[in-house]
Amino acid sequence: MNASAESYFQEALRALGPGNHNSTLQRADGPFGMETSIYVKGKKIAQMLRQYDDELGPELSKLAEAGVTVEAAISIDEELEVKILIPFPQELIPWLQASPDVRPSLPLKPPSAVRIKESGKFQPALSAILGKLTEWKGTIRLELSQETSGKYAGQSKIIAFVGDTQIGTIGARYKDQEQALFERMEDSGPLDLKGSIYLSAFDGEPYASVYP
Repeated sequence: MNASAESYFQEALRALGPGNHNSTLQRADGPFGMETSIYVKGKKIAQMLRQYDDELGPELSKLAEAGVTVEAAISIDEELEVKILIPFPQELIPWLQASPDVRPSLPLKPPSAVRIKESGKFQPALSAILGKLTEWKGTIRLELSQETSGKYAGQSKIIAFVGDTQIGTIGARYKDQEQALFERMEDSGPLDLKGSIYLSAFDGEPYASVYP
């Protein structure tokens, strides 16, 4: 889940540096009402985004009242923006409300990434962006286009770019699989999304993903 207010805690974020970190989530009364703050090593580094806090906050308050310390992994990217690596409220709240014996039967979905396709075709471009890195993080632009041939000719496909360099596509055959992303783009047009290019630990080849 995206966090907010990182601009107020740049010094602490720079000291931590990009990567994954353990944090505690502390809910308390703030200047605009109840809010959930994110602390790492005793220092506040961000707040939970209001739209998530409004849903999840009451459950976090109940845990705090019961003396429970809530911990969560977070990710800090190269731009010092923070993501809380826990399921979204609609998945997490039923799990929190369930009894301990029921929880194992309630699968929690991790924050989802959308894999960019045709990595083999665009391997030179992906490798050039990676250089000597094992992972690159930045902005990937998605634009709608159309299939020009084959079974899906005339249907929408998504083209992915870093700058002016195409790094892959999400073809029309994946529309059912990535329905939410296609519908979002058909409504709003091109998207600039957080993304990453990385070397697979399985085959050593470069791949790219976006995080809608």
